[in-house]
Amino acid sequence: AAGIVNLWIHFGKGKTGSFIPIHDMYRSFGHDYCKRLLKCHIGSGCDYLSKIGTKKAALFADSSSLAVFGESSTINENEFDIAESYLVHVYTGVKSLKKDKRKGKASEAAGVLDIDCTSKTFDDIRYEEFKKKSSVLLLAPTSHSVRNGHIRRWWYLYKMMSNLLSSVARFEYHPTEYGWVLSDGVLIPDKQLNLIPDKLVNICNCSTGCGSKRCSCFKNSQHCTSYCNCTTACKNISNS
Repeated sequence: AAGIVNLWIHFGKGKTGSFIPIHDMYRSFGHDYCKRLLKCHIGSGCDYLSKIGTKKAALFADSSSLAVFGESSTINENEFDIAESYLVHVYTGVKSLKKDKRKGKASEAAGVLDIDCTSKTFDDIRYEEFKKKSSVLLLAPTSHSVRNGHIRRWWYLYKMMSNLLSSVARFEYHPTEYGWVLSDGVLIPDKQLNLIPDKLVNICNCSTGCGSKRCSCFKNSQHCTSYCNCTTACKNISNS
């Protein structure tokens, strides 16, 4: 690209250091596979994105579906689904690699992970882990957090890194639309920790039936919920 013929990276230190010919690796692996490697590297954690699983699990998890991730002009639901499915395999693949090592299996030689997992989403993983772990702090992230935070940032970073020689991409996308927030002039990750839906933030303590604007739920055009402390005579309960 842009007239570059050969590209080398120095690896190691001093006399033990060596130069790795990236151009030879590119020609050997092919354009499409190299793009997938970049996606796998970013998605499993990099300087700008939190870690999920390990690089080894990311490498041996099936990444074929990532071929379409980040290639459209805007991120869509299909890409969210593809990315979350891959990250689930990376997350659960860490245990599979350890299990295979104990059993003497050759996952690395086969180039695939034998994952014994029925989870399709991170919410599924959380549910399974919740039955085994004593603290919610030890659970996997929620699907909401992964999709609206991690995956959005992953998609944006791939766009930037795969278009480093193009000035167009840099002006077309803004990080605050892809999982970051601007705080005191500094970009920080939006952690997506809104655990309670907005419609449940307002709760009432009415004793008059919740049929007027004296009731905070009624005033905000919301039905009362089981979180409210109103009386059994509440008239603002949804019939659905």
